[in-house]
Amino acid sequence: MTKGDLVRVTRPSDALFPEDVHENGVVVDYRPNVLGGSSMVQYRVKGGWKSEMVKSPVRGEVLVLSYTDGGQSWYDEMNVKLI
Repeated sequence: MTKGDLVRVTRPSDALFPEDVHENGVVVDYRPNVLGGSSMVQYRVKGGWKSEMVKSPVRGEVLVLSYTDGGQSWYDEMNVKLI
């Protein structure tokens, strides 16, 4: 993605919006490879602690200027599609 690209953002449903929200906008900025990767997670279980490796795909963040309300927000690039 590059600055000036027209995109469609999908915000997954949550408590405030029970359905997915879609809006169009333009890319203002892009930061590659800032989300995802691997990490070690440790949590308590009955009788002790458990550790495990968590891996997710490395991806970027996209700053989008919304055509709906003129606001700007950073989005995970997996929720942004070129139009």
